[in-house]
Amino acid sequence: QVFKYTLMGDTVNTASRMESTSTAGRVQCSEASAQQISRQASELVLVPRVGGVQVKGKGHMQTFWVHAPGDSIREWLPARLCLLSLE
Repeated sequence: QVFKYTLMGDTVNTASRMESTSTAGRVQCSEASAQQISRQASELVLVPRVGGVQVKGKGHMQTFWVHAPGDSIREWLPARLCLLSLE
């Protein structure tokens, strides 16, 4: 006998929206996920997405870009943040 499971719910829907509103080559996460990441993987770099995103079925959400240490952040940070934080 083969069992089939379907995962549905807010977590799966949010993950799908994070993927569909992201940019190629970037990892985007919700604010709740960013809080968990900062507690459990503090070596990762979290940068708030300027203005957040409008998410179907959820409204406006503040989201974050996730990058590993050592990534060239000048390529993906807004120019004004580069001037403030890296120069």
